[in-house]
Order: sequence, then C-alpha cells, then structure tokens
Amino acid sequence: MSRDNAERLRGFALYPVLTAVYAAVRVAAGNAFDVTLSELAAVIAVCTLAAFIVDALLFATLKGRVPSSAIALLATLAIAWLFNAEPFADSGLLIGLRSRDALIVLSLFTIALVLWLLRTRRDLHAASRTARIVAIALPLLATGEFIAKRVAIHRAVNSSRFLARATRPLPLPSHAPPHPKRDVYLLILDQYGSADVLAESYGFDNQPFLDSLAALGLTVTRSSHSNYGWTPLSLGSMLSGEHVRAMEADADTRRAPWEVLYSLIKRSPVLAAYKRAGYQVFLTRSASFTATQSSEVAEAYLPSDSRSPLMRLARLGLARAVLQGTVVGRLVEKTGRSWMPEAIQLAPFTGTIELLKRPGPKLVFAHSLVSHEPFVFDSECRPTRRLPEETSMYPDQVRCTNRQVIRTVRAIEIQDPDAVIVVMADHGPMIPGIAGGAIAEAITRAQATARFGAIRATRLPNGMTLPDSTTPVNVIRRVVAATLGIDLPDVADSSYWSTLDAVDHFVAVDSLLSR
Repeated sequence: MSRDNAERLRGFALYPVLTAVYAAVRVAAGNAFDVTLSELAAVIAVCTLAAFIVDALLFATLKGRVPSSAIALLATLAIAWLFNAEPFADSGLLIGLRSRDALIVLSLFTIALVLWLLRTRRDLHAASRTARIVAIALPLLATGEFIAKRVAIHRAVNSSRFLARATRPLPLPSHAPPHPKRDVYLLILDQYGSADVLAESYGFDNQPFLDSLAALGLTVTRSSHSNYGWTPLSLGSMLSGEHVRAMEADADTRRAPWEVLYSLIKRSPVLAAYKRAGYQVFLTRSASFTATQSSEVAEAYLPSDSRSPLMRLARLGLARAVLQGTVVGRLVEKTGRSWMPEAIQLAPFTGTIELLKRPGPKLVFAHSLVSHEPFVFDSECRPTRRLPEETSMYPDQVRCTNRQVIRTVRAIEIQDPDAVIVVMADHGPMIPGIAGGAIAEAITRAQATARFGAIRATRLPNGMTLPDSTTPVNVIRRVVAATLGIDLPDVADSSYWSTLDAVDHFVAVDSLLSR
C-alpha cells in the first residue's frame, strides 16, 4: 500500500467516521432512556456508511490535486457540517444569533476552512493532529455522557418506590368469571379532543363521526375529560388503573420522572393481568412514542407493510432524530416533507385489523399519533406538503383519524361482534398559551377545558354505559372488572395539570372543567 493511500485510510478511520459516530452518540445521550444498544449500533452503522460515501466522493474528485490528509480533513469538515451544524446552531452557543443566522455563520466558517485547505499545504500536519484529537475526544465524551445517563436512569427506575407500587399485580379472582372471555380492543387516539372542544376551539363539527360510531354500536360522549394533560401521565394512569400523582412524593421517581412513567407503561399491570388470565396480549407499535413501541408484558406487533429493513430503520427514533438534526434533514422538513412513512403512522390501525385473525381471547392495545404533531396527512390520509407545525392542519388530522377508526371498528364488528371496544384519547389538543412550560397554577378555564376535553366511545359488556364524567382511569377499571371479574371500585374522577419542566408537580383542575 502506498504511503498516500495509507495516510488516507488512517485519516478516514480517524476523522470522518468518528465525526459521524459522534453525531449518533450525541443524540443518543440526549435520549438515553429511549435508545437501545442495538438501535444505537444500527444508526452508527448508517452514519459510518454516510461518512464513507462522503470521503469516497471527495477522494474521487480531488485525488492527485491535494494530499490525502487534506482530503480526510475536508471529509471531516463536510460530515461535521452535515451532522452537527444544525444542532450547534440550535443550541444557542452562538449568543445573540437566531438559529438560522448561526447556521449561516457556521456554513461560512466551514467554507473558509475548505478554501484554506484547498489553497495551501502548510500546517496540514498540525491541522491533522488537531482534527485527530477532536475526532477521538468528542465521541468518547458523548459516550461517557450516554453511559452516565443510562446508569442514573437505571438506578432511579429500580429504586422508585412509586413504580414498585404502581406495577404490583392486580388480584385475579380464584375462579374464572362465568361469562365467556371477550376480546378487548383499546384504541388510544393521541391528542384527540372531545366534540365540544373541536367545535369551540376549531369550529369543527365532529357529530357525523360520532353518529357513525353510534351506528356501529358504540356509546359516545361529547364532553368527557382526561385525567392528565400529557401522554406519559395519561397512559401510565390508564395502563396501571391508578392515578399517578403519587409519584410527587417519591424522591427517587423525581430524579427521572419521564423514564419512570415510560417504565410503568411498558410494565402495565393491566395488560399483565390479561396475560395472566389466559389472554394473548398485543401492542400494535405506535409511530414514535417510545413507551408504546415495545412492552415487557405484551407482544409488540408490526403490520405486514411495516416490516422491511428500510421501514424498520425509519421507525427507529434515534435514526429519525439524527436525520432531522442534519442540515439536509432540516431543509427537507422545511419543505413540508415528513421522514415518517405513512404506513408507520397508520400501523396502529392496520395492525389491529390484521390481529383480528388471531385466535382469542386477546387484548389489542393500539396508540395512534395521527392526530398529534407533526401533522403529515390531509383529511383523506394522503401525505401533505404543508408545514407540519400549522395549527390549521389539526382538523384534517382528526378527519384522517376518523377514517381509520371507522375502518378499524367496522372490521372488528364484522370479525368479532361481541368484542369490547374502547376508543379514547389520552388528552385534548394543544391550545395556544398552554405550552409545556405553562405554570400549573396559572392555567385558565378555557385552556383546561380544551386540553382535558378528550374523545370517548365505548362498547362495553352487557350493554354497560358510563356517565360522561367517568375519566379514562375509571373506564379502564370498569373494563377490567367486567371482563376479568376483578373487584375494582372506582377511584376519584379527578384531573391534574403539570408542566413538562415539573411533570411531578400536580395541580387539580376539576373546578375548571364543566362536568
């Protein structure tokens, strides 16, 4: 091997690849609980391939014109700019500059360095040594941060007394209930408002959809409310059958509240009770919410149109986060395109329909994010090019969700007319002025009514109906009691607001909600 090629190979190994690896590990460190080691390895492999392609293209273009060490440095700069310029610009480290302006400054700086490398051969060895140190140090620092966060989260989750209590097994009856076991379908529609909220906040008449559900045998409400204003809290409450505000009193839980809630969802004592009772328990994987993509008690199911290697890669949250953080990824998003294939977005519905063919008794839990940002569909569930943050797109997401719900419920009705069906939202839509940092004590009546107003439609055993005032935690308790014969008296139908910055600080908002 020639000295020039040997230098290039050493440069490739030490500069562009490590720079790409740093991007993947940096994002993983920011989402330490969400990322599995196999997912991290897959994303690192893709980033390495990207670095190799950039290096190969530069080498083919510049071979013989500049030294190989300069090509390696150029490849490193290109990868650093592609993968890290946007996050660095967003970080605010360039004080006084908006993200867009900071990115322009970084781009001009990168171009100046490239021109210097192309025009001079002096000080290349010094520049190479500096690049080698940086390229090795940054991934090591990011890896250390990732490991430290994983260890801290692991300790907090394992020492959480709240989690230990919340995941205690539900007491099954000593004898099986006298009635036959019915299949149960829990369809959770993320951020889907009640009919009253949609009418008041968006001028949207959802009555035709509710009438369609009623015609299929479901009992619908116009003004039901959720227990909590954020998905992890609401799902944690539903899938444990208990309120989660007790986490406020547990110091270990407060060290990693989100991760404890995710663990509660994954270890759901409600789903575990059905499994112990002889049910097959399935989780149709959500599009992007970590806690509903896998489960410790349910079999995670992917529909047939989401099983290709490319689709599996697109499903990885880390892969999307790395891609969205690149300059190219951000530019593509600005055009209104989404990196999430529509098949993955619709997988909870498609997967539920496919699971109808599985023998019972079974419970299917599906968590749809179609009505949650980013908004990527038009009213007929076709991908849209509009910017995904546009609030005006929300009614179209509701219409798309409606189409999928009707398709799913009709399929259940045809295949399994005696099944128990729960169509319910975790909370209502995001309303201006009620962002994650809104002070809990300052929430207004209008904001609370909009955020907590959540759709509910059910078909329960023996024609059982529930008052509009019954909140999701008690809906689930009633379903469990009716289908498994467990004695589960209602808990308080209370609603609590907390902020993203202090998720474990709960403020009761019952007085703000009209019931």
